[in-house]
Amino acid sequence: MATPVPEKKSIAIAKITDVALLAKKAQADVTAAVDSAALEKVRLSYLGRKGSVVLALRSMKDMTPEKKRELGPKLNDLRAELDQAIAKKSAQLNSATLEQQADREKIDVTEPVPHRSVGHLHPLEQARREVEDIFRSMGFEVVSVPEIDDDQNNFEVLNIPKDHPARDMWQTFWLKEKTEDGPLLLRTHTSNMQVRVMRARKSPMRVVNIGRVYRFENTDRTHEHTFMHFEGMVIDEASTLGDLRGVLQVLFETLFGKKLDIRMRPSYFPFVEPGVEFDVQCAFCEGKGCSLCKKTGWLEIGGAGMIHPTVLKNGGLNPAKHQGFAFGMGLDRLVMLTYGIDDIRLLRSGDLRFLEQF
Repeated sequence: MATPVPEKKSIAIAKITDVALLAKKAQADVTAAVDSAALEKVRLSYLGRKGSVVLALRSMKDMTPEKKRELGPKLNDLRAELDQAIAKKSAQLNSATLEQQADREKIDVTEPVPHRSVGHLHPLEQARREVEDIFRSMGFEVVSVPEIDDDQNNFEVLNIPKDHPARDMWQTFWLKEKTEDGPLLLRTHTSNMQVRVMRARKSPMRVVNIGRVYRFENTDRTHEHTFMHFEGMVIDEASTLGDLRGVLQVLFETLFGKKLDIRMRPSYFPFVEPGVEFDVQCAFCEGKGCSLCKKTGWLEIGGAGMIHPTVLKNGGLNPAKHQGFAFGMGLDRLVMLTYGIDDIRLLRSGDLRFLEQF
């Protein structure tokens, strides 16, 4: 294929005699430019170092004085006119570009947006908020205490001294750090709020604490090393186990949306005397017996009892004048019972296939 021969300029720069013809062609080229790149080529072809107008001005040194006086002013005027024409054309092109960009980026606010997946609260958080609302409706105050605590508040003041066999009930994560109140640990129960609250408030008091607790144990379908727990406490001068039963009755009937019976069985906890474990009538079979309640008609929920006199003393209260009850249970277990979940580990698995069901 033959190499194309460059087109000769229609105007011989060194022999320019018709400035009007040059001006006409320049104006036509400016008008024909369709974008900033094309306009820049036009500018360079006329006003660049090797542009037509610039070369014409340089060629005047070889002209006679008469020609210089004739062409000089015309060429200078042409250069000024081209500068203005190019600047005007550049502004027009930029404006058109901005309008095109605005058209591309404009948003029709009336157009339906595509479906987007919206997240929701974790089932444990949903349950926590619901339980807190129920207790607030009964006049309880929701409190928060440290998850990293010392031996004093987690065990000693709760009538669980060192070397007491009851400590074997709580497999504990101990930390290397120590304080003047003993070594630090990850709290094993929410009962670490009891004495703190007694010392900070005056009787009567109704409080509930909901949060994570930690147990150093193997995990399986019914056990986790980390789980949500909540504990309620009522102290005044006349509270009884009958009042405790009433509080639990309201809690479970509100949670499950139906009338349920409560059963209490004697049990041992170091910080209450007497102590009980409480069961609730199975909300799924209404006490008739099913696979969830193992055909017993009852669901084991938690422990409770009247606060031990030693704990009241440690909280700065006189056991002869004040009495009260405390109760605690796992929030994870309530969620499992509510939704029929058969493996506690699913709640913290992070598996969206599981969590999106709630």
